[in-house]
Amino acid sequence: MKASKTAIAVAISSVFLFGCDFDVGSENNDTTQPPEVTPPPSEVYSIENIYWDVQGGATALTTSGTSPYFFSNDEKGTRALNIYSEDTLNGGYTFKDYAYIATEEGKVAYDDKQCTYTVTDKALDMVCEQGGIETNYTGVEIEDQSVIDELENATDGKAATVAAVNAAISAAQDGDVIGLSSSGIFDSGVIELNKAVTLDGSSLAMITGDACIDITAPGAAVKNITFKNDNLAGCFGRESAGTSDNEAGAIVIGKIGKDQDPVLLENLTFDANLITEDDIGPKKASWLFSRGYFTLTDSEFLGLSGSFQNNAIRLNCSSDNGRFGSKIINNEFTINSGGSDVGGIKVGDSSGAVIKPSDDNLNCNVTIEGNTFNGYKTLLSADNTSDNRQTAIYAQPAAVNTASGKENILN
Repeated sequence: MKASKTAIAVAISSVFLFGCDFDVGSENNDTTQPPEVTPPPSEVYSIENIYWDVQGGATALTTSGTSPYFFSNDEKGTRALNIYSEDTLNGGYTFKDYAYIATEEGKVAYDDKQCTYTVTDKALDMVCEQGGIETNYTGVEIEDQSVIDELENATDGKAATVAAVNAAISAAQDGDVIGLSSSGIFDSGVIELNKAVTLDGSSLAMITGDACIDITAPGAAVKNITFKNDNLAGCFGRESAGTSDNEAGAIVIGKIGKDQDPVLLENLTFDANLITEDDIGPKKASWLFSRGYFTLTDSEFLGLSGSFQNNAIRLNCSSDNGRFGSKIINNEFTINSGGSDVGGIKVGDSSGAVIKPSDDNLNCNVTIEGNTFNGYKTLLSADNTSDNRQTAIYAQPAAVNTASGKENILN
């Protein structure tokens, strides 16, 4: 689930394009790309990549009174715990998955549980504490290949393609939660989030390729998903995004706004390391582009390029919905060095690398608090010319609300 970014600026006079909101900024043709960094492989601990037949606590989910556990640590270092149960209707197994944390031998954490364990002679002993209550688990390694084959063919019952997600949205009622499968492939097409439902990736599902999410319903939500796109043009030209430069993204939000019903975006990761200037559409792109009312919290933007125009977030303030009071709180932004006119959070449209002092841009009314910006030169400025770039919050100061004690941090 990730999207692409890029920027190629074109100077076009709005005199000839009445009614179009074009963002015409100065371009820097610096195409120097930061060196690709390959993270070291994560250590594999004794509890990982083994099927365990576990008994204890509430794990007796099968007719045998045990439940298979699999702490998966794949080649990318993604850690997911699958807890299996027998599918008594159809045979085989289904599973529920959880992201888990393991940073040293003998300790794991998942689903608000803090666990310690030992592995001896293909036997597992584990104690988990949650809310002050300890639960003991014991398990043995599953070696029966027929059982392992069944477990490997198990399903989590969640949507595993863009088409399946759209079908689930079509069948859903407002307030429903639609899970995205950790083993799903979401690499092409548009997820059309046109109802007030929640898409939840359980911190395991990933959007890649040029797939994107087009949000057109107040109260819709996207949570716990990673976007690792290598192209950001998938939503370009849709009504929510428009056809002007910089109006595409991995997530695009249309002209929607409703009291107490913002679009909710929570615990998302946007990994920009695969994006080049050729991957962001015809001109520019931002990872999150919005014409409407939203709240973004507890999310991170990684590997943003400073060498072409791919803002982390761009807000279009030309409609009442865009000025409804969006909030961007407690997120982290990291940019690589470069000389392009790009910001972390861009509020409004610019000309000559300066946010225009229009009524819309001055009154965009966005709350930006408690965020951390790494690698940026300036914290807040409407001027993103060479002396200031890159600017973390690229906006007219009057458009931004930051309460005392909730200041943003520039590293």
